[in-house]
Amino acid sequence: MSQSARGFLAKNALGCAVGAAVFFWFFGPEVLDPANLSWLKVGNRAQHQLGWMFFAQSPWGWPPAMNPRYGMELSAGICMTDSLPLFALPAKMFAPWMGGGVQYFGAWILLCCILQAWIGSLLARRAADTWAMTFAGAVLFGTTPFFLLRASGHAALSGNWTILLAMLLCGRRGAAVWWVLLLSLTILVHSYLFVMVALVWMADLGWRFFHGRVTPRRVAGELLGAAAGVLLAAWLAGYLMLRDGLSGGGYGSFAMELPSSFLPGEYSKFFRWINVPVPYEGFLWCGAGGMILLLGGLVALYRKRSKARAFAPYVVCSVLLMLFAATHRLHLGGAVMELPLPEFLVQAGGVLRASGRMAWPVVYAVIWAGFWFFSGWRHGSLLVCIFAAIQIADIAPLREHIRRGLSSRGEEVDRAWAPRLEELRGHYDSIRRVPSRVTVPDLGVCAPEWRLVGWMAATTGMATDVAYLARYSQRALEELDALTSSVVFRQGWNPRTLYLLDGRLAAWLADGNLEKGDGLLRFGEMEFLAPGGADLAGPDHPGSAQTVVLSGMEPLEFRSGGGGEGALLSGWSGPEEIGRWMDQEIAMLIFAVASPERSRLRLSCLLRGMVRPEWPRQRVEIWANGTCVAREILQHGEEERWVDVPLPEGFGQEGGRSKLLLGFVAPDARAPADFTPGDDTRRLGMLLRRIELRAD
Repeated sequence: MSQSARGFLAKNALGCAVGAAVFFWFFGPEVLDPANLSWLKVGNRAQHQLGWMFFAQSPWGWPPAMNPRYGMELSAGICMTDSLPLFALPAKMFAPWMGGGVQYFGAWILLCCILQAWIGSLLARRAADTWAMTFAGAVLFGTTPFFLLRASGHAALSGNWTILLAMLLCGRRGAAVWWVLLLSLTILVHSYLFVMVALVWMADLGWRFFHGRVTPRRVAGELLGAAAGVLLAAWLAGYLMLRDGLSGGGYGSFAMELPSSFLPGEYSKFFRWINVPVPYEGFLWCGAGGMILLLGGLVALYRKRSKARAFAPYVVCSVLLMLFAATHRLHLGGAVMELPLPEFLVQAGGVLRASGRMAWPVVYAVIWAGFWFFSGWRHGSLLVCIFAAIQIADIAPLREHIRRGLSSRGEEVDRAWAPRLEELRGHYDSIRRVPSRVTVPDLGVCAPEWRLVGWMAATTGMATDVAYLARYSQRALEELDALTSSVVFRQGWNPRTLYLLDGRLAAWLADGNLEKGDGLLRFGEMEFLAPGGADLAGPDHPGSAQTVVLSGMEPLEFRSGGGGEGALLSGWSGPEEIGRWMDQEIAMLIFAVASPERSRLRLSCLLRGMVRPEWPRQRVEIWANGTCVAREILQHGEEERWVDVPLPEGFGQEGGRSKLLLGFVAPDARAPADFTPGDDTRRLGMLLRRIELRAD
């Protein structure tokens, strides 16, 4: 082997060794243990591991990425839990032997650290092929704080090396096959990374065509090859399973802080005095050494501004990425200034709502320009090594943060309940939540108990609809809402399903509405209905949640500020001045009734239908404690109308039941968007303004 070949291999080995050292310094060897799941029970890491565990327990489907046990009606492909289809699909082949109770995320993070540092060293060597530059490139790219922070909490997004590899391919002759392979591989890692890499590829393809390096025929061939490879990979990963869940809304909520590359948050030793909070999705701090390179890169780009036209595709790509990352809601030091943007663009941006991430390729490119800038200096290689040393010292607080986060073990299964969980394994096939739709801040529609219920279901072999998914089908969610709501007020409990209850619903069941043989049981702070499981009930008595009280003196008012929102269980839209609209076909309330000493009670509900000249009638069924007690027709021309709802004789009397589950069914519900241009797709069958208690 020639001396130059040995030197080439040795420099590559140095880059890989730096990446491995970064991994063991920041993450430690314990995360490599496939049986060590404790660090995967918190944050996004729990979503990724649960997605894989359910996927491993499920039989193969078509497409192969189907994950039907996690989310049930809401389920989609393994990509929707960010469980790394690139690893999940081959790992499932060995699931019958190793089971789902293992993890591969530690090995993936190690691979990403090695590739990040190695490809970073290759980029630096493009500026100057020296040992010092190789080491500095590996350190400065391999310890980029926003990369390491992602690796600690969102494993799939730690594949930042795909962006660096795309930068390395830029301008290369004969790179078409490599681009197709990279694009196909990246979509098996994460959709956001794919979009970034795809934009860099399109800019490079435009640059190659602009400079005559490829013919139109080759451009067409590369486009067709990329489309075929990406579509195949997307199908394998399960992206094509979504019917109507592409847009997630929220564009502008997770934007880039405008000067965020110079805002370290709490992760810098030397710049802690810059006390400006930085949103997680917009975090772009490069470290002290990286910041020096970033400044050098900006100077270099400014000096070369006369050549911007020759690199127009890259400039356009960078500008688009930065504008998208900043969004129309400009964030600066906690202040937000919102610029006007057409609604259809806001909705389109919701496809990639965590927009702050989209600046990563631009930041990496400017840092790379910094290597070129300093390589032209005398002793430039030595200088960037000094920057690398500064970087290592500066990110010590980040290492402490990551180590502290990995030491958190999350929600553990209570030892006293472990035997009871094993009993559930034989009795029940699934866990459902009623009501199904719960909105959690920053997560969207997602039950707050998703982590603990997910672990319960995965360890006992049950499926569950209590799941946290990156995207879900809106139509499937509506179908699930209707299913669970119908089960509740029609008392159609499935004997093979364990039901996670809203606390008020548990209190209603405990108030004489529990079928013989059924049991209420508590797991930590969660309350469950176990059909046929009276013998499983624990020592703690569920059903202690406070319930809103309706009396003859205090009606329930549902207008803005009316105070009746504590009675709402599911199926209701936000408050308005005129009341609350149903936004599902079925809507429910739970409240206690404090009755006067009369033998017969009735409710009076002030209702209004979503009716129009072209849709003049709205049927409404009213159910009370599992019985249909009234059927009404709300007609066009009626502003609002009082509807009397009879209650069972003796209801609310001493010794009888006092809690009422009231359900409204609007089978003819239509959305405003069905009649007039707009994006209001809520099924507003009926509006509820007030409920009063009356006695005969």
